Amino acid sequence: MLRVTKQALIASAAQRWLETYAYGGRWPDTTSTFEPQKIYMALQALPADAPETQITAITGRADWTQNICDECGQDRAVTIGLGQEIHHAIDTKYICLPCLEQAVTLAKQPS
Repeated sequence: MLRVTKQALIASAAQRWLETYAYGGRWPDTTSTFEPQKIYMALQALPADAPETQITAITGRADWTQNICDECGQDRAVTIGLGQEIHHAIDTKYICLPCLEQAVTLAKQPS
């Protein structure tokens, strides 16, 4: 299991951007509409507790800080990743506390 917090996503946005766009330590070519290295530098300049709105403004996308529950689809402060395997990370499902609580209630129901 893996605990994912919105705060961790905010704090790691610059590093995740670097890992996504700097292939082998090299940035792709800049276009008139996309400057990945400039975006990285702006993300890196933010404090670890920056508001997620700043990251969205810099990247142009809200998904860099969204922590979506795979059960209810809501953006949550905390999710728990279940089923994480080193070679099959895509199989991980991220579930929020309210959905986990519903699962426990369901599991405790008599047969």
